[in-house]
Amino acid sequence: MTDIRLTVAVVALLCSAGCGPKAQDPAREAGGLRLLVDHATTLSFRNHVRATPDPAGGPGTVLMSNSESRSEHQMVFQQKTGFFPVPQDHSGAVVARVFVRQERRVRVALVAGDRLKSYYLQVPEEGQWCDLVLPLTHVASKIPAGAKVDDITLWQLPAEDSREMKAGAEFYLQRLSFRP
Repeated sequence: MTDIRLTVAVVALLCSAGCGPKAQDPAREAGGLRLLVDHATTLSFRNHVRATPDPAGGPGTVLMSNSESRSEHQMVFQQKTGFFPVPQDHSGAVVARVFVRQERRVRVALVAGDRLKSYYLQVPEEGQWCDLVLPLTHVASKIPAGAKVDDITLWQLPAEDSREMKAGAEFYLQRLSFRP
């Protein structure tokens, strides 16, 4: 029993001394997530997006797709040095925090060099922020372990039975994060 209390005391002391991730570190979020992209991130390439106030009325700025076509809205984020290397066991996930209006169907592509793997998802709710979790086990057949993901592209798509987006369709991104 004494060993357990001593272990707990040492862990508490180490944590209070700053061994865990610091809250003020902008690259770290709650729950161990590492920020990849938000409105203020410096990237090698950012296309089809613009900064805008939060559509849910929250504080701060988010990104909105400004590539409006009849068939899709798109956001492209590239980092020449890579966002992160794919872990050896393809563990972890990319988490996209999105907000949509009118159309809930989304495609997200993770690209490493010339290797690409897409996820096709339905946003659970329209008109509120939702986290889309993209497990890296999904890319194992296309992107090898150790490869650096250097491009993350997101599309808002019309319903499968339609070729055109509904009027008023909007696509927002609060952040992309990596969860080891």
